Amino acid sequence: MRDRERLEDFERVALPHLPSVAFLAERLCGGPGADADDLAQETVLRAWASFDRLRPGSDAKAWMLTIALNAFRDRARKRGRDPLSLETLGAEPALPAPEPVSLEIGDARLRQALDALPPSSRAILTLAVIEGVSCAEIARSWGIPEGTIRSLLSRAKAGLRRALDPGSRPSS
Repeated sequence: MRDRERLEDFERVALPHLPSVAFLAERLCGGPGADADDLAQETVLRAWASFDRLRPGSDAKAWMLTIALNAFRDRARKRGRDPLSLETLGAEPALPAPEPVSLEIGDARLRQALDALPPSSRAILTLAVIEGVSCAEIARSWGIPEGTIRSLLSRAKAGLRRALDPGSRPSS
């Protein structure tokens, strides 16, 4: 593929998902700022470098978000800890299935509550709930069973509920 055609294809397929990448980067990095901007930029560079490996018809949004997650994990590993490792993901205690979170919560309060969660919970909530990536797709990209993803998502929702309403307690 010629360079110009490749660039046009990349702009058409990958770049429309840049707002989702930027949003995920902000959630992973704890809010807007230079770290989130750097992560989004690194994601685009990695996506460009590996664009030839994206299969036609595959979910470009999930592909871009997976690249962002991997870039975030690589940065965290360099700092000595992987916040999205299986050990970290499984470290939260199992909780009963939470009730749906009210959609009437203000954006600022919701963002603050998301930012208070561990990176693994922010990542799975952002991917599954906000970006609409299926649990099956997350499981494939993270390399763990779909049931584990569903369990992690349930725990992340419970954590979000606690962050939004610190007085609430899980039902027994």
